[in-house]
Amino acid sequence: MKYVTVLLLSFLALNSCKNGTNDPNSSASETPSGIYTITGLPEHNNVSSKLTISFDEATKKVSGHSGCNQFFGTYKIEGNALNFSQMGSTRKMCEPTANALETAMLQALDKINAYTIKDNVLHLNVDSNTIIQAVKN
Repeated sequence: MKYVTVLLLSFLALNSCKNGTNDPNSSASETPSGIYTITGLPEHNNVSSKLTISFDEATKKVSGHSGCNQFFGTYKIEGNALNFSQMGSTRKMCEPTANALETAMLQALDKINAYTIKDNVLHLNVDSNTIIQAVKN
């Protein structure tokens, strides 16, 4: 019985030391960088190729085109958690359709708290739900 207990405790100790970095589905080692074209946005099936988001790893700045105006800000990544802050945009007037698309995109960016990357596709998520999908250029 003593040997079984020692064996069980050894097994539990070794398994608790795993950090999940060998998980093939994990994207924590790959961080967003460069320019992405947004292909999916809530309630907008016809997303134009003009929507972009760009990540500068050196400065931790994010920018892009949101349908009508340019947006900019900073971002922070910890593991797969992603948070945007100090967001702003230019204020050019556009047609109502472009304004609606831009509003939806900026509101979605404000909610993002996680990301995944798979096959050069960036998924910006609220928890585990993809809100914005983008393809690396």
